[in-house]
Amino acid sequence: MKQMINIRYLVYGQLCFFVGFVICFLIRPIGLTNNAGLSFYGTMTITLVPYLIALLGPAFYFLRFALDLDVEELAIIKYAFISYAFFILGLSITPYTAGRYIADAHLTCGSILFSLQLLLSFWFIYRLHFVTWAIALTTLEFFAGLISFIYLSPKQGYLTETQFIFQICFSVVAYFSLSHLMPREKVASPLLHL
Repeated sequence: MKQMINIRYLVYGQLCFFVGFVICFLIRPIGLTNNAGLSFYGTMTITLVPYLIALLGPAFYFLRFALDLDVEELAIIKYAFISYAFFILGLSITPYTAGRYIADAHLTCGSILFSLQLLLSFWFIYRLHFVTWAIALTTLEFFAGLISFIYLSPKQGYLTETQFIFQICFSVVAYFSLSHLMPREKVASPLLHL
């Protein structure tokens, strides 16, 4: 029997991410205005569980998706999602408030994760022959990432919001790109198709 690739794993992972962080926002809305980024929610006991769901859920589902992906011409995607799982795990175990070296490790994991996600989005644009929706979403993703980078240092800013927007854009680009690029006969029931 032919192994099917469940693209829904990407949706499940991103649902964990978004639902987990929305719960965090509802519990501690101050995280939206203090410019500490999404990682702020990993530093408090009251938001630790939804924060870990928001990170470990995608790590688990990205790894599941990657391990099922056996399409040779899409091997770059397999290794990208394995690396995403690794860096997300790194983010979850390195709270930025636990000392300088752990904070540096946290920042490194986050920077590499965002950079690799953006690179994959550019690769998707290329593979989809520069389709307009992928260019538009990746452009928004790029600017959200750039603004996130600018807001890493100031006390006031929009770090949390821009990180969230970046992840929304990446999620949509990845899901719809993969819906187009993966062989139809190997995909186990995609949810939507652009």
